[in-house]
Amino acid sequence: MGSDEGKETGIEGLLNTVTHVLNGANIIIQDEDGRIIRWTSGCERLYGWTSTEAVGQVAQDMLATRFPLPQDEIRRRIGLHHTWEGELVQRRKDGQTIIVATRWVAVNSFDHAPAIIIQTINDITEMTKAQNDLAAREAHLRSILETVPEAMLVIDETGIVTSFSAAAERLFGYFAKEVVGRSVNMLMPASEGRAHDGHLARYLKTGERRIIGYGRVVMGQRKDGSVFPMELSVGEAVVDGKRIFTGFIRDLTSRHRIEAELRQAQKMEAIGQLTGGLAHDFNNLLAVVSGNLEMLEGKISDERLRRLLLEAQEATQDGARLTGQLLAFGRRQPLNPQLAEIGTLITGFSNLLLRAIGETIELRVVAHGASHHALVDGPQLQNALLNLALNARDAMPRGGRLTIEISHATRGGGRPSAGLAEQQRDYVLVSVSDTGTGMTADVREKAFEPFFTTKGVGSGTGLGLSMVYGFAKQSGGDIEIDSEPGQGTCVKIFLPAATHQWSIAAPHKMLTLAMQSAEKAPSLPM
Repeated sequence: MGSDEGKETGIEGLLNTVTHVLNGANIIIQDEDGRIIRWTSGCERLYGWTSTEAVGQVAQDMLATRFPLPQDEIRRRIGLHHTWEGELVQRRKDGQTIIVATRWVAVNSFDHAPAIIIQTINDITEMTKAQNDLAAREAHLRSILETVPEAMLVIDETGIVTSFSAAAERLFGYFAKEVVGRSVNMLMPASEGRAHDGHLARYLKTGERRIIGYGRVVMGQRKDGSVFPMELSVGEAVVDGKRIFTGFIRDLTSRHRIEAELRQAQKMEAIGQLTGGLAHDFNNLLAVVSGNLEMLEGKISDERLRRLLLEAQEATQDGARLTGQLLAFGRRQPLNPQLAEIGTLITGFSNLLLRAIGETIELRVVAHGASHHALVDGPQLQNALLNLALNARDAMPRGGRLTIEISHATRGGGRPSAGLAEQQRDYVLVSVSDTGTGMTADVREKAFEPFFTTKGVGSGTGLGLSMVYGFAKQSGGDIEIDSEPGQGTCVKIFLPAATHQWSIAAPHKMLTLAMQSAEKAPSLPM
């Protein structure tokens, strides 16, 4: 009995010493069955139960403990390593749930004595809540970075990228891991990078805003080295005393291209109106001259004078042809649209094209698909193709290949109405391509302008492509040029495809419009 009492006294003394020295700490001492043996004043403050209320209770039942692992697994680990640590979810006396970080240590003071578990506890409820809030904000930021339609990046005050959105990856061609941690200058041409460094340094030194809070148009550089215009808007925030800058980037490539196309269309429209008006008035003057020459023809018997009269009549005919081309460009020439199968129409015209381009040039006519019906003025289409063929011949002085392809195409027709998507229309596409010298960008931009030509003096009027342009537009279609120096040229004429209902009803309407146009712009008697 004395020996057992000594052991108990020794264990009790150890427990009393621990709880006395560390009474202010959060310490629970429990036996191997989980019953509380000691309960410090720190636990009283943390959980709300007094020592008298807690001692003798099963800790996990009183505290409604939720373990991260099965309890058998925890006991197994304590048996092997004499220690275990983890996070527990517990309940206070007032019902409030708290999260604690705990460390359990098994103590065996005497042989064959039951293990005593000394449990230290730290309340991490607020820290866990802060971590969860931070994780939620980070997840929210990641979702923004992944879904924001405009490219977004974040840099620190030294210009180092700290975040790079999915849209930025698509825009610049880099993965985020290739950019984060590197200077933002890698996304700009060298000149723009130097300017950006200057703006940033000046702002940090003087507070002068050149970028912050404003949208600026700058040049960006993709991974492949290509340069493009972009609108950059930058916002500023201060985190832990350090500035960070968030940049939103919008690619302006499409907008600049559309604006350039709009300016070109407006210019061509203005030139067309001017040219058409002049040609119309000049055509009327030629009609008077031609009519008077015809009346003189029957009254002149002198052969020498008749030859002079004939030359004057030929000159008026040349003038009439010239005004006809100008009227075509200005979309004021009368058209006589008829329902036609474009492939058949062009095939029947191919022999004339062969004679026009010569023997050194191979002609190919290819029709993709079937039923290429459109309402079109057949002779005017043939005249347009002849002009294109002659241009192609001149671009291939040593021979080559001229290909005319007929196919179906779908594209937007006109500008979309407010709030509505652009309406798609069906077209018969006639592509005329050659293997000639091609065009530079400057030449391509002016190709449809009247009197613009790259040929020598006396070799061309510069009205061929203008006439084709006017014919396509007046027919309700469109025209495009695709050409690069040394790569040949492809001119695409889009003619509105005729639906079954349109095929029946439209000819009468189109013919009426053509007659009205003819009344406004009378042709010269030939």
